[in-house]
Amino acid sequence: MAPAEHAPEHAPEHAPDDRSAEERADEGASSPPVPGGSAAASDAESFDVTFPSDLGQGQELQERIISMAEPYGFSPRFMFGLRLALEEAIVNAIKHGNKRDSEKSVRVVCEVDAERLFVSVEDEGEGFDPDDVPDPRDFENLDKPSGRGIMLMRAYLTRVDYVGRGNKVELEYVRAEDEARRAAEAEAEAN
Repeated sequence: MAPAEHAPEHAPEHAPDDRSAEERADEGASSPPVPGGSAAASDAESFDVTFPSDLGQGQELQERIISMAEPYGFSPRFMFGLRLALEEAIVNAIKHGNKRDSEKSVRVVCEVDAERLFVSVEDEGEGFDPDDVPDPRDFENLDKPSGRGIMLMRAYLTRVDYVGRGNKVELEYVRAEDEARRAAEAEAEAN
């Protein structure tokens, strides 16, 4: 079953364009901004897809999001963190949320422009309370595999929120906030 596209939750000012940068350029359409450049709201790209609980389709969707983000010139650190966060969120939705039940679906909404990337991943599972996940840095949890994904997503992204009953995670990266945080960390290390 192929992923089903929906109208985005946060409707962009124009219809989403799922073509690659090369396809847009071939038709004379504007391509994404030059890395480090600024983008107008009309440069935003978005999609809203629902797909069955299939790890292969989840991987394809992760690559689609990475491909959408790459032309915007985000830092290599962020791109690494984005790949990690997408893997965690999508695989967890399939494995833990939907328990690999192919009758259940995962919905992914993505919006990206030069200053911000937003992804929500929602499964049909019962959800969970992220506050119940043990801190993997505590001595008694060092050998336990759970909790590291949430911790790592929070380390690389501006915002990671579990919504409602905990079956939907919202991931957000805001370039200006991250750059300000990293500059403050560098200044603190220098002093």
